[in-house]
This record gives sequence, C-alpha cells and structure tokens, in this order.
Amino acid sequence: MSTHNLEYDTGFTLQPGTYTLKFLARENETGKMGTFETKFVVPDLTTGQQYLPISSVVLSYQREKLDTAVASAERDKKLIALNPLVRDNQKLIPSVTRVFRQAQDLYVYLEAYQPAAAKTQLMVASVSFYRGGRRRSKPCRSRSRTG
Repeated sequence: MSTHNLEYDTGFTLQPGTYTLKFLARENETGKMGTFETKFVVPDLTTGQQYLPISSVVLSYQREKLDTAVASAERDKKLIALNPLVRDNQKLIPSVTRVFRQAQDLYVYLEAYQPAAAKTQLMVASVSFYRGGRRRSKPCRSRSRTG
C-alpha cells in the first residue's frame, strides 16, 4: 500500500468570526475519496487583546524559486504579492510530515498581528525545542520589524 502526500495552496480573505473548513480529495484512478473538516476562528484584531495574536506556525525545510513552486494557474502577480510565504522570489514550502533530518535547515514562520503598531516597531521571537516536557535546545532568537 503506497501513500501520497497532498499539498493544496490557496488564499482567502475572511471577516472575523468562526468558520468550518471542509476539504475533499478524490483520487482519479480509483475514485476513492477522503475528507477533512476542522473549525477555526478568525479573531477580531480591532478589539483589546490580552496577548499578542499570532498566526498558525508553519514549519519547513525547503524554499523554492517561484518558477518551480507556483503552478502556472497561480501566476497572478497580485496573489503572489499577498502570499506571506513568498519572500525574495522564493516560496516557503510547508512541511506536511513535520519530520526533519539533522542536516536540514529548519524554517519557522509565523505572523504577529498588532494593527496599531508603528511600522518600525521591533519584535523579538524565540524558538525552543522540547521533548518529554524538557527543553532540549537553547532558545533561538529572531528579530523582525513590523510592516
């Protein structure tokens, strides 16, 4: 029995609220179908927040040039410019398996949302790795500017 990974990449602009996402995949050769369903919340960032709101965390070991990473149907420059995983003419390819080898680079991507922040405000992030409830690495720090 062989298994296949599927990566689907698209974008939507949604208003704040609670949504249900249902994804359907059909295998063309056998006609077998599978579904995935999950609920998620788009927060209202205009209200006071106790904590800094952040996006989902994307883990990756691979960046590809746009020529190979983006299908020809998606070459609309406006869509590409809005994709947060595209930077410096390269696209970050999310890891489906979340399995990484020791010799691979690990990219961690997330966005922090602070609508009232000044464009030059400095943000600091830290990544630590845990196994069995114990930290197994020294924190890695990154700095980024908003905007």
